[in-house]
Amino acid sequence: MKEKIIFSCVVIVIILLISIITGKIQDIFIKTFDPGYTIIKDKILLYKDKDGWQETSLDSNDAKKAYKKKYFVYTTSTHFNGYIDYQNNNWFSVVKDKGTIIKGFRLATLKNNISPAQYKTYEGTDDDDELVTDIINEIGGNFNKQYRYNKIIYDLDNDGIDENVYFVTNITLDPDSYIPQSVIFVEKNNKTTIIDKAHIYKFDIEEVIDLDNDNHYELIVSKSKKTSNTEYTTCFQIYSLKDNKWQKIKKCKV
Repeated sequence: MKEKIIFSCVVIVIILLISIITGKIQDIFIKTFDPGYTIIKDKILLYKDKDGWQETSLDSNDAKKAYKKKYFVYTTSTHFNGYIDYQNNNWFSVVKDKGTIIKGFRLATLKNNISPAQYKTYEGTDDDDELVTDIINEIGGNFNKQYRYNKIIYDLDNDGIDENVYFVTNITLDPDSYIPQSVIFVEKNNKTTIIDKAHIYKFDIEEVIDLDNDNHYELIVSKSKKTSNTEYTTCFQIYSLKDNKWQKIKKCKV
């Protein structure tokens, strides 16, 4: 009996070791051969490991692995093949053929099947004002009467019908005077769905792209906390529409 218990323990330990080693090998393989490096608006570096999409600081070792590689680079008006480098706290892309330095771009990716959506940001109408007010009243909590919002319109799931995505935040000059609250919600076919809400200063849309090439677009969103009247801390989250449900496939905390 004792020998069976010892044998079982040894087997369990071996299985655990194999799982750990396999996971590390998979992580190394993905980062080395298929990291999916994606750089957004000169400031966000995303890569993919065995746990999904991750964010890294621009001066980290992971970021350095992304240098000097050939990317598909998108600006607001064109796209081209180029190389990415990092200097003076800014990304820039270099067009290979002419050697021209392009400072500031919309998206750079290692994969040619990832491209940004041609979405637009809109100011609200009277109907939008009414809809946002209804959502704020539904949420309640710390929303005051002063708030601001913007929205984007795009067919995120490619079903031929546009989604209207709203990013709503309170307006305040004194972050110590109250606990701010912000919300992201989507309207489609006269139905509203709250994607996310948090006690933070604001959500902002950074990019709309199909990261995993499933014909559904992800929302890359910045999440900001106001630490003083002039300073913020910011991180980035990714939201994905899967099986008609919104999921947060990358989280962060400010």
